[in-house]
Amino acid sequence: MRKILAFENVTLDGYMAGPNGELDWAVRDDEVTEYSKEGQDSTDMFLFGRVTYDMMASFWPTPMGKSANPVFAEALNNAHKMVFSTTLKKADWQNTEVAQEISKEKILKLKQLPGKNMMIFGSGTLVEQLTKLGLIDESHLSSNQNV
Repeated sequence: MRKILAFENVTLDGYMAGPNGELDWAVRDDEVTEYSKEGQDSTDMFLFGRVTYDMMASFWPTPMGKSANPVFAEALNNAHKMVFSTTLKKADWQNTEVAQEISKEKILKLKQLPGKNMMIFGSGTLVEQLTKLGLIDESHLSSNQNV
């Protein structure tokens, strides 16, 4: 059965973003980069909340995103993606499906499908809701001690 893995940048005091949603405190180091490569090899689907989806979809398909990290950009752009949103009606990023609600039954069906694991980046509300439903299999937290 496929697993759902949550990969989160979290401050030492438990925040995923600054007061205005900024992520400039999250510094990529060699350990985080190495883990993301390992996770990428075991993942073929990404789950997003709408805010994180909007941020990722506005960067990774662009020339700047593709040049920033070509391997990750290609993997993310080509992978199947699901965005959970009550407001988004359609997604323009290739291979993206929109789900209007989080249903335990739907997630369990996704976990039964053949394939590799599913990964969540950010998407704090989605992680919270899936955790309450007992559907997160592994959490990997990266924290910057300089914050």
